[in-house]
Amino acid sequence: MTVDEVFGKEVKKLMGQEEVQGILLIGAGARAGEDELQHLNDLDFLVITAKSHSYEREVYEIENVKFDLSYISLDLLKAGLKEKWPWLLSALAHYKIIFKRGDELDDILKNAARIYSLGPRALEKTEIRCLRFSLYQSWVDLMNRRCDPINSAFLANNLFKEVLVSYFKLNNIWVPKDKKVLDSISKTDQELFQLCTSFLAEQALDRKIAILEDILTYVLKPFGGILEHWERGEFPLN
Repeated sequence: MTVDEVFGKEVKKLMGQEEVQGILLIGAGARAGEDELQHLNDLDFLVITAKSHSYEREVYEIENVKFDLSYISLDLLKAGLKEKWPWLLSALAHYKIIFKRGDELDDILKNAARIYSLGPRALEKTEIRCLRFSLYQSWVDLMNRRCDPINSAFLANNLFKEVLVSYFKLNNIWVPKDKKVLDSISKTDQELFQLCTSFLAEQALDRKIAILEDILTYVLKPFGGILEHWERGEFPLN
């Protein structure tokens, strides 16, 4: 069977379930044209159900096409939007409606688009200070282990990701999935993207760590730079 035929068969099977209120194609498939869809071997769906239950997931393969289905009830969907779950809002940033019952889902999706467009909650001053301090502490841990090349490389890679995640949080941008982090940075900040590609391409550990210091400085500079000390006071636990 072609991808189109497998796709149609699985969607028809889902539509036949009485509890299913909507089926959204998300991920790469939502952005693909009809011709491009034929070449995808990984299809992601958000299946909205009427029955209240916990979030469920199902992954299986048919004719070399991988289906990744996320099941979420209408009630849980509304709760997730109210609480601004990042993964849910990111999933609903790009979608194609494959099937829906009634008009309730239209209003929910419009609300999701509005929430996503506003960006995540802006960090409070204490949270920003905490990030500046925590990143510096991670940098100190790395410096204290320079005599151990293997551990240093591990800590440098960890801190690299930590700094990039902080970049999104500090700039009030939704944190993307790992596989989309660099692509997102390339669209928002070319200077940071070039530093990232230099870090990833560098083989010499000393030079890699030097580039990481440049990345850390670049990301934190607009927010006051690193914070070396923390006077007694409130400290966020998460």
